Amino acid sequence: MIAANDGDVEAELKLGRQYEITYMDAENALKWYTIAANKGHSDAQWYLGNLYESGKLGREMPVEAFKWYLKSAQAGNPKGISSVADHYFIGAGIPRNYLESYAWYSVEAVIGITKNLAREIMDELEEKLGPDHIIRAQNRAVELLNSIENQGG
Repeated sequence: MIAANDGDVEAELKLGRQYEITYMDAENALKWYTIAANKGHSDAQWYLGNLYESGKLGREMPVEAFKWYLKSAQAGNPKGISSVADHYFIGAGIPRNYLESYAWYSVEAVIGITKNLAREIMDELEEKLGPDHIIRAQNRAVELLNSIENQGG
């Protein structure tokens, strides 16, 4: 706790996890995740999104969850990338957008944790999108990958 109070971002994340998992204290988990997430820690951003989505704070907050998943994804976090792709696919917290979903699954297919699943969903999306939209989604994926690379993700 001393390291977290001294501003150690890894300690802040670990303390947030401890509050969420061990003590089942979502409010204190929120506090520590937010501190670390605001410093740009992509895992903390993902855990914060997950906390908002889980309902552990009294209600599910999908819009706020997506905001943090997106920050995590834009930093190149594989869990964030997967969450953003999934949310665009199903329309959780945001309007469903198959083009953006395809683009993010394309990113996941390159740097994500569930590459094979991403490719399967991309195949499904190709049936929903026409050739023109697929090209636009592929171009968008290149933009996203370049942006992530430029941020050091």
